[in-house]
Amino acid sequence: ASTGADGFSSLVLINAVVEPFNIVEEAWENPTLITFEATEPVYPVTVTTTDGTENISAELLVEAPPGFTWICPLGETVYMPDYTTLVPNDVTCSVDHNDDETRHQLSLLFPSGIAAEVRYVFTIDM
Repeated sequence: ASTGADGFSSLVLINAVVEPFNIVEEAWENPTLITFEATEPVYPVTVTTTDGTENISAELLVEAPPGFTWICPLGETVYMPDYTTLVPNDVTCSVDHNDDETRHQLSLLFPSGIAAEVRYVFTIDM
């Protein structure tokens, strides 16, 4: 995010909520509902490299507490909070379970970008 300046908008995530459905220490299949909204759109970019053209998706990074990890793929969202929209079908998630330093980090890639003023929701197991 930037601090912005006169005439320039700032990108901020608002209404961000992480809501676990089960409070079970070190449990698998602990569905967690995550909602967020961006104040400005985040577009994917195309970069030209020596190997050709590379598409870079918009990304959302969510960190769990140390000792926890995420389980991809995204789960079914059975509870839709008011005024929310499911993340697009082309969103992919990844977690590096082999790296103890980063296994608590969830990366969501949005190939079509993140729209502004859309309150997204998704469910993932923690």
